[in-house]
Amino acid sequence: MAKRKPIEKMSAEELYALAQQREQEERDAQSAATAEQLEELKARRKELSVQHKAAIRELEKEHAKELKAIDREIAALGGRAPRRTGGGGGRRSGASQAILELIGALGPVSTSDLKVKLEEQGIDTKNLPQQLAYLKRQGKVTAPSRAVYALA
Repeated sequence: MAKRKPIEKMSAEELYALAQQREQEERDAQSAATAEQLEELKARRKELSVQHKAAIRELEKEHAKELKAIDREIAALGGRAPRRTGGGGGRRSGASQAILELIGALGPVSTSDLKVKLEEQGIDTKNLPQQLAYLKRQGKVTAPSRAVYALA
């Protein structure tokens, strides 16, 4: 390490350069601290997001089970269960909403499995490929492999 001159023997230019160097070091240290804080917050946000999505999936599963049980009771009494429609998603049709719910509940799912599950719910599946293509264009689902879909 090079020996520094005592401050009393430094010229004005040298003092100014030293002050500039120290300011730059302080800015670098502050920038590093901010970057570290930012990374911690991003990691925390990601963790909370995963927990939130898991909690929502669990609630959706519970509600779906309750609805199926009620629908079975209605059918057992000779009534007809009401059609399931989307819960509040703008122009999304009942089938599109059901597709998204099933993909969310099951994870990556093939079109044949999806068709079976939708038919079990009493939802018409004749336009399933078009609905999946529409949801894919909207960015709501992805196709990790051929004939397999997952939530985006």
